[in-house]
Amino acid sequence: MMRTSCLLVAGMIVTGCVATADGPDTAGESDAAEALQAAPFFGGDTANHAEFAADVSVWETPLAQSQMDCFWDSGVRHVIVGTQDALVAKQQLAMAVSRGMTVDAYVYLYWDRDVTAQIEAAFAMVQGFPIGRMWLDIEQDPKGLGSNTLIPMIQHGLTTCAAHAGVTCGIYTGPGWWKTYLANTTAFTAVPLWYAQYNKKRSLTDWSTEHFGGWSSPVAKQFQTAPLCAVGGADWNVMQVSATPTVSVDRTVPADTHLPPVAPANLFPTSSLVVPIDYVKLMSGTVPRATQYQLALERYTGVAWAVYYTWANANAYAKISPPATAALYRFRARAQNAYGWGAWSDYVTFDYGHYTGLRP
Repeated sequence: MMRTSCLLVAGMIVTGCVATADGPDTAGESDAAEALQAAPFFGGDTANHAEFAADVSVWETPLAQSQMDCFWDSGVRHVIVGTQDALVAKQQLAMAVSRGMTVDAYVYLYWDRDVTAQIEAAFAMVQGFPIGRMWLDIEQDPKGLGSNTLIPMIQHGLTTCAAHAGVTCGIYTGPGWWKTYLANTTAFTAVPLWYAQYNKKRSLTDWSTEHFGGWSSPVAKQFQTAPLCAVGGADWNVMQVSATPTVSVDRTVPADTHLPPVAPANLFPTSSLVVPIDYVKLMSGTVPRATQYQLALERYTGVAWAVYYTWANANAYAKISPPATAALYRFRARAQNAYGWGAWSDYVTFDYGHYTGLRP
């Protein structure tokens, strides 16, 4: 589950763009230029009442509505979000919930840090979201710590987690780690298990030959890591889900109005947000029947707004890394359909880095 990948990406195909003299970063996810393609539909492990679930982390960046809807079209009904970064985790959870998904969260445990503090920080990030389970991600190299030390630490983590009412606590791990570092202990068989076995076998029934740790059965299996809807590091799982959906999304395409599209809504970053990371992912909600979007970014010079760049693609997002790391930006979006370009949205203004200069 844990990945260490670079946040910068290759150049994106863009059209109809203009730039200022200081030179824009035209980097973006190359897949954004063409309409996203859903994976062949997978309805989960129905024999074991397990849904197709995708887990994501800070490395997968904030997720666009077009990406989450592509998840849905691929069969995903449940999303598990990593708690490495509050800004990203909250956006991913909010997007998943808004598009009708159920959600969980996980906390990657480091053995050289206070376990209680890590778990409490994870719960703080997900406060207000309808997670069903908090998973303790147990896969970090213990660097010499033995089972007699690790087992009490895990138990302490579970006790800390269980103090949060309304959320079930589970363990994510793999058979190799469990057998190597915990001597295949059977001390946690009462705790829900989500295990990783990258053999592309998509059924919990395979537990009969893949079992470890004394569990009679798992509730989830992570069977592969593969790109999904231009989310390059998504993990694919089957999972018996304990959460229930809180949002119902009507995906019926509305009647054709024979008019250009309305202005996109739900822009991200939201107004007044401070983006402290080394990229920004400009996104808007999608509009029924729209086939193209433009995201127009401007930078404040301290005197006036200056046109920076306009990205055009089919999926209403662009991931970029402007060279000015302490600047004030604003952007807006519009959509195109068979009848032309629609109206621009209102601007949203955000800080990229810790901007301390003059404001409009």
